[in-house]
Amino acid sequence: MHLRDELHPRVKRAQWIAERVIWAVIATIITLSVLGIPGAGLLSKKVETVTRDGVEIKIIYERWTRRNAPQSLWINVSAPAATGKMLSVVLPAEFASSINIGSILPEPNSTAVGPDGAIYTWQVRDWAEPVLVAFNFSPDRWRLIQGSVTVKAGDAPEQQLPLKQILFP
Repeated sequence: MHLRDELHPRVKRAQWIAERVIWAVIATIITLSVLGIPGAGLLSKKVETVTRDGVEIKIIYERWTRRNAPQSLWINVSAPAATGKMLSVVLPAEFASSINIGSILPEPNSTAVGPDGAIYTWQVRDWAEPVLVAFNFSPDRWRLIQGSVTVKAGDAPEQQLPLKQILFP
C-alpha cells in the first residue's frame, strides 16, 4: 500500500487543488510572456495610424516597458501632397518628463518646450518620400502614461495620435 492511498480525503483534495492552482499560475505566466507583457511578444508593439488630407502618420512604440530599458518611438510621416517644408512633433509633457532621450534620428533642427510638451522640428526637403523619425529613450520612472503625440506635416492640419504606455519599475 502507498502512502498516498493512506492520506485523508481532505488532504488529497487540498493537494489536488494546490496542483491545479500552480498549473494555472504557470499557464498564465507562459501566456503573458507569449503576448509580450514582460517584453517583446505578440502584443508588445503598439501601432497607431491616422490618415487625413492626404497625410498618413504612423507611430510605433512598446505598450509595456521597464524602467531604464532602452526603447524607441518611431514616427513615420507620408505626405506626398504636402506643401511647406517643416515637420513638427509634440511629445506629451507627461511622456517627455518620464524619459531620458538618448538620441533622436534624424537630429531635429530645433527643440522647445511648450505648454503641451516637448516640441521637435525638422526641415523636410521633399515630401515625395516618407519621413521616419526615431526617438531612442529609456524611461526613468514607472507609471501609466496617456496622452497624444501631435504631428504637423508641412501646411497640413496637425494630427493627434494616442499614446498609452505602461512603464514598469
